[in-house]
Amino acid sequence: MTDIETDARLLAQPIGFWASQTQLAVLAYVRGELAELGVTQPLWWVLSHTEAAGGMDRDALAAKLRGIVESDATIPEAVEDARGRGWLVQDDTGRLTLTGAGRAAHARIGEVAGGLRGVLHEGVSDEDYLVVVKSLRRIIANAGGHVRYPAR
Repeated sequence: MTDIETDARLLAQPIGFWASQTQLAVLAYVRGELAELGVTQPLWWVLSHTEAAGGMDRDALAAKLRGIVESDATIPEAVEDARGRGWLVQDDTGRLTLTGAGRAAHARIGEVAGGLRGVLHEGVSDEDYLVVVKSLRRIIANAGGHVRYPAR
């Protein structure tokens, strides 16, 4: 089979299939690596977004992460996990902040999480990555979806 035939066959394949397969593979990889540290991806999101914001209340945190979590219960469960580990405290106003132990855990997990990007992007240039992300964002918009990344 020539490259032209391969490309033609790839062009005929549905983007939804490849997008879902990418999501499944990336989630399995990332969650497996985080599990080796004894944490979940939602717990990492809670620590990361709370630290970046300098603290926030539960509703603001849930709103920020809505759209990337599996269920509405995911973030409250992760908040309680972090609190149970002594990584997160809630003051009288309801504001969640990281403890010293939480900041240390955030830094330790962040080192691992930061390295995951390199593994996932191996062999993919920044230019190619930009083409993929911009193309997916365009397809999402074309399908009537919302193109929003929960920036910290």
